[in-house]
Amino acid sequence: MLKTSDLKPLQRKALLAALQSPTRALQRSRKTYISLGGSSTSGTQPVEAFTPRLMNMLERDGLVEFDPPMWPSRVTLTPEGVRLAEELRAANGAKAGAA
Repeated sequence: MLKTSDLKPLQRKALLAALQSPTRALQRSRKTYISLGGSSTSGTQPVEAFTPRLMNMLERDGLVEFDPPMWPSRVTLTPEGVRLAEELRAANGAKAGAA
């Protein structure tokens, strides 16, 4: 079982981006995966792009699944990925509250 301390910074960003998406997924867009959008009161949100190599790392660790598996158009968080992403979000919230 992975812990949040086992994750690299880009893996953390990708998990948090997928968690903020309404579908808990990242959409394939040309040569990258991007967030499908989240709730924002300010109108626009910055979009971060993540490489297929990073998605392969997350898939290897069992944190995301490719949809469909052979020619994925998106990656979706697994229950383990959701658990880690929620832990990351809680840790970030605790850091923000302490500052």
